[in-house]
Amino acid sequence: MASVELNVEAETVQIATLSREQIPVALHTLLRLIFFTERAERFFSLTVTEADVTIIATAEDLSLLSPYGLQQDGTNWRVVRVGEGAQGFEEVGVIERITGPLAAAEIPVLYISTFCSDYVLIPSARLDDALLCFDPSAAREPSKQPAPHSSAAPPASPPADSPADSPADAPADAPADAPADAAAGSPPDASVRSASQDPPQHSHPLNVLHACTRILQIERRHRQAHTHALIRLLFMPAQDDPPQLIASLTETPDEISILAGDSEWWNEHCKATEGVHDDSQLWVPLRVGDACGTPLEEIGVVATQAYVLSMASVTILYLSTYFSDYTLVMQDSVETAVSAFKRHGFNVTHHGIHEIKYNDDPDESAHEAANPIGQPSDSPALQE
Repeated sequence: MASVELNVEAETVQIATLSREQIPVALHTLLRLIFFTERAERFFSLTVTEADVTIIATAEDLSLLSPYGLQQDGTNWRVVRVGEGAQGFEEVGVIERITGPLAAAEIPVLYISTFCSDYVLIPSARLDDALLCFDPSAAREPSKQPAPHSSAAPPASPPADSPADSPADAPADAPADAPADAAAGSPPDASVRSASQDPPQHSHPLNVLHACTRILQIERRHRQAHTHALIRLLFMPAQDDPPQLIASLTETPDEISILAGDSEWWNEHCKATEGVHDDSQLWVPLRVGDACGTPLEEIGVVATQAYVLSMASVTILYLSTYFSDYTLVMQDSVETAVSAFKRHGFNVTHHGIHEIKYNDDPDESAHEAANPIGQPSDSPALQE
C-alpha cells in the first residue's frame, strides 16, 4: 500500500467569495494580498472562475476585503499538507485514501492540489477527530520546519455490502454499481450515518469543462518577475486573450502554484521568464454540481470523486472553491473518467470552449459554452 505524509501546518484560514464585479474596486487590495505580504510563510489561495473569486486566507487578510462585499463562511479551517509521494502526478488514489476516512467520520473538507503537494483543509473543531481517522503518527503538530512522517492511510473503498455494490438496493433502471443516493436522485443524508458506516456519497451532476488547463510552479524568489503576467492572468485580461474557465494561485510555505488555461501568451511568458517549473501535462476540469454549486459543509463530495476515479486508475488534481468543486483529470483520461462516473450512475454533461464527442456515446456532444473568465464584456471597468 502506498504511503502518504500528513503535516498539520500552523496556519488557520477561512474561505470567502468576492463577486467578479467587485474586482476593479478591490484590485488594489487583491494585489497587496498577493504580491506585498510581509509574511514569508503562509497558506493563501485565490481562484477566479466564471462564478466568482474565491479567497482562502487568514481572517486578518480577509478583513481587508470586507469593504467590497466579501462573503465569508465563518468556519476556521486548519491546513494539513498531504505528500504526493515519490510518483508525483502519476500516483493514483492519494486523495481517496485521505478523504474517504474523513467522509466516513462525517468530517467536511476542502481540498487544494498544488504543483508540489496536496492540502486538505479541516474545520478546526474537528481536527482531533480527523487525526484519529489515521494512525496517530500519520500527522505532526506544527513546527518551524516539520519533518514529514510516512504512514499508510486506510483505503476508503466501500465494503462489499455498500450501496455502490448492492444491485438489489438500486432501482431497476439504474446501473448495478451506481451509488444508491445518485440512483434515487436525491442527495445523501449525512446526518443519519456514523463513522462506522459507508462514507456519504454525493449525487450532484458533473460538468466536463472542455478547456485544457496547466499546473506549474513559480519559484518564490522570482515572484516579482511574474507580477504583470499574473495580474493579466487573474484580473485584467487583454482584449484578445482567449477565455479561461479557471485561473488559480496558491501560495504555501514551499511554493507558488498556478493553475491556468493553456493560452499561447501565458505559455510564452512562462518559457521566457526565469523561475518556472511546468510538468507539461494538460488537465481537463470536471465541475461538481449545477449552477447552484455544492454546499461547503456537505460531506463526501471529494471522497466520492476520488473513489470513482481511483477505481478507474485515473490520476486527478482537486480544487475546492466557495461555490463548487473541480476535479481535474489528464486530457487523455477524460473519456475513461466520464465512463467511470456514468457506470456509477452520475449525470455527466459537457460544456466549454470545444465540442467533444465520446466513443461510448457518439451522439452526446458538448452543451453550450460557459461564460468564462477573460471575456472583456463581463467587466466593463477593466476595459477603460
